[in-house]
Amino acid sequence: IESILNQTITDFEFIIINDGSTDNSENIINSYKDKRIKYISNSSNLKIIKTLNIGVDLAKGKYISRMDADDIAFPNMFEKQLEVFENKSDVDIVNVQTFIMSNNGESYRKSKTVIKVNNDVHQHIVFFQNLISHPGVMIKSVLLKKHRYNENEIEIPFQDVDLWYRILKSGANCFTTDDWLLYYRNTTTGITNTKREGRQIKRLKYCKEILSNNYFNFFTDKEISIILGNYKSVNYKTLISLNKNLDKYIAYIKLNKNISLDGLSDLNFWKTH
Repeated sequence: IESILNQTITDFEFIIINDGSTDNSENIINSYKDKRIKYISNSSNLKIIKTLNIGVDLAKGKYISRMDADDIAFPNMFEKQLEVFENKSDVDIVNVQTFIMSNNGESYRKSKTVIKVNNDVHQHIVFFQNLISHPGVMIKSVLLKKHRYNENEIEIPFQDVDLWYRILKSGANCFTTDDWLLYYRNTTTGITNTKREGRQIKRLKYCKEILSNNYFNFFTDKEISIILGNYKSVNYKTLISLNKNLDKYIAYIKLNKNISLDGLSDLNFWKTH
């Protein structure tokens, strides 16, 4: 809360939604006396997707910045993002680079290198590799209100990937800053870590559906799982097969999706990931 209230850009509304918490969250939120805060308390636990959409619907600003309760924004995050919107008229989403912070906040490291590809390429790989940080992202309000988070997916554990895929497919442009502007807390009790196996199964199914609806099926289930990072070790034979199929996939995108060559070489990151 303090990292948002202390932004160098001060003209914003701060929507805080309490999704039926049973701890001391409400008392902490109400302890801040700032006119910019709009506090919403759900009558029951609606889960993250419905709660996100409540925030999207309530937002009145030209841009929406999303934040998780346990992460910390740099004081100039809004300022840097607004500079991009002001200087680049074709940008719809401003993505930030992040530090991964320990649960207790005592240590941190840079997240894996953000791979910058052009937007044409981005829409064809986002369901494999999410290059957009969900916390801290700033997006044009009209765009987010149009696409919203998908409530039709039952317990979808990667609502951000689904949102980015649909938005990028519509032709929107995402720009990633060169600045590291957020501490992302790696919480051991978070959904990402506690429900990893279930997330992997659903993510595999999601990728297969996207591929079957938009492309030929270039990859086996195991190869998709490897791309998603679900295998700790890969034998040489499988790796050779995967690399060949990646080349076929890239060639298909170039030929059939009318995409410029700029940035496609960056897809080789899969081969060294």
